[in-house]
Amino acid sequence: MSRGEKAILVSSFLLLIILLGILLVLQKGLFPPQKRTVNLYFSAHKKGTYYLQPVSRQIEARKKFPVRKTLKMLFAGPASEEKSRGLSSNIPPGTKLLNLEIKDNIAYLDFPEEIESGGGTSSMEGRLREIVYTATQFPEIEKVCFLINGKKVEVFSGEGITEVEKPLGREDLSIIY
Repeated sequence: MSRGEKAILVSSFLLLIILLGILLVLQKGLFPPQKRTVNLYFSAHKKGTYYLQPVSRQIEARKKFPVRKTLKMLFAGPASEEKSRGLSSNIPPGTKLLNLEIKDNIAYLDFPEEIESGGGTSSMEGRLREIVYTATQFPEIEKVCFLINGKKVEVFSGEGITEVEKPLGREDLSIIY
């Protein structure tokens, strides 16, 4: 290859890199985050009955269905004003999502083992309801499959034991428990 051909090749490569960089900058500028309204489902209690109460929140997101960001907000728990209205969460403080994958309208949510810590059967069931209802508000998700450290969960435990042998959808869980 001649010296001139090498120079053209290097110049073409540099031009390609510059164009890709400009495209990336333009894309971020042309598609800024948009405000979206999502629902978080927290637990409430009235006259001996526990139920889920949706709370609307505004978030900024580039994605049309910001599942990961919405779940992160759920894991942070109710705001102080929501707590004063009697809302609570069965999800352990500090809960993190290790991975999220959506296939065939099923959200595969991977958690560390702390997701199972604390609470009895009622608390475990409430925890699952809060997560399933919050995740399935998005049209791309009909059911949730729970994983712990990458392994499918069949029994959700702690002090209580709750079977989750198959992916769970809203129809599998009553809003009142």
